[in-house]
Amino acid sequence: MNKCHLNTELSSHEGTRRQFNGSKAVIKLGIDVHQDFYVVVIQEGGTNPKPAQRVRKEAFLHWVAKLKQERAEVHAVYEACGFGFGLQRQLTALGIQCQVVCPQKLDEGNKRVNTDGLDAKALCLKLDRFVQGNRDALAIIRIPTQEEEQKRAIPSPARSCVRWWSG
Repeated sequence: MNKCHLNTELSSHEGTRRQFNGSKAVIKLGIDVHQDFYVVVIQEGGTNPKPAQRVRKEAFLHWVAKLKQERAEVHAVYEACGFGFGLQRQLTALGIQCQVVCPQKLDEGNKRVNTDGLDAKALCLKLDRFVQGNRDALAIIRIPTQEEEQKRAIPSPARSCVRWWSG
């Protein structure tokens, strides 16, 4: 005969997990980078990601530093883009584990809707899987040194010589 025990319900709710392991939730940030702002989705522990927020660049690092002070472990991810790797270096200097990934199609459901919030959420969910141990969840790229990045940014004389043919 099966007996049902009261108050033994299993739950994956974040509050329940904290009750048992006594640790603070790991924070994960999916970031869609733009020239003047970032679109950020935040996920605490295993909870659902929160809605996307648009954050000015100037305010972002202050906000993230505050998050880092409150939590022991903060992870972030963004796609490589034409703005360089300065954001990765700044986040790493704050003690945040930041991954930069190859640009990719993030609309896995083929909804043909491309919004910054959906991209940031997709990155955040992939980061969650990566943090949990699935190393194939992110296509991480190597971060060049500042010197390597500067060399690539300065055109060599051979590259700057472009011939324009008039017809």
